[in-house]
Amino acid sequence: MSSDDDANPHIMATIESLMRITLAGFGGALAGISISRRGGLATASQQAQALAKKVATPNNNVIKQSRTQRRQAIRSAPPVLRPSIDRELPTAWAVACMAFAGVVEFTRLVS
Repeated sequence: MSSDDDANPHIMATIESLMRITLAGFGGALAGISISRRGGLATASQQAQALAKKVATPNNNVIKQSRTQRRQAIRSAPPVLRPSIDRELPTAWAVACMAFAGVVEFTRLVS
């Protein structure tokens, strides 16, 4: 290390903050991709209905088979008939996470 690195602790703190903001954006993009692939967030009522169906079904293999059949049908369907995946959701999540991390890091650097 040179003496310039030791003389500028503010530069190192800024670089660390930029790394944290970038990682927050990457994590937000991954979360957005995950949510868009699942088809969005389920509401509490949808989760309750799914739980009721699961409890009412005596054999869970039926549920697993139907999910597998649906996946195969979606993969084999032409692109026009596939369920829509929100392509802007990963970007929106990345920007939101970066903005949040940016505010947190800015206040950390200023104080």
